[in-house]
Formats: sequence, structure tokens, C-alpha cells
Amino acid sequence: MEKRGTSKLHPSARVLESSVRTVWQATRRDADISQEALARKLGWSRGTVASVEGVRISDVILFATALEVEPETICRRIPHWSRDT
Repeated sequence: MEKRGTSKLHPSARVLESSVRTVWQATRRDADISQEALARKLGWSRGTVASVEGVRISDVILFATALEVEPETICRRIPHWSRDT
């Protein structure tokens, strides 16, 4: 069974998605911190940290496509949104 939205993904998007997951996880591991410890620092649950590490770029791409904007437009807004909240 194919994951939600992955059938419409370009093969390079699948590679990007896998790379993002790997970078998130490797960065946390390089900092020598567990998901649980990172969650405590953030005031999150371990499950939330795991969800962030497992974010699917395909969902961002599909969301952007449905809104008729470039995925980069959404990604560029994230730092601005986090500063404003």
C-alpha cells in the first residue's frame, strides 16, 4: 500500500523527503540527545519530536500544489511565522 500522496511524487521528491528525515535525525544524534531529552527541552512529547523527524515533504508539496503556490513559498514563511507567535 502506497503512503498518502506518494504516488504523485516525482522520484527526486522522495529522495529529498528521505534526506530531510536523515538530516533531522543525524543532527539530533550529533548533538548526543535522545528524542525524549529533546522533547523535555522543547516542552513537547517524545511523540511530537518523532513526528517532526518524520515530516513528509510529500505533504508539503501536495499542500502547496493544492494552493497553487511553490513549496518554497510555504517553507520560507516558517521562520517568519515562528518569530511572530
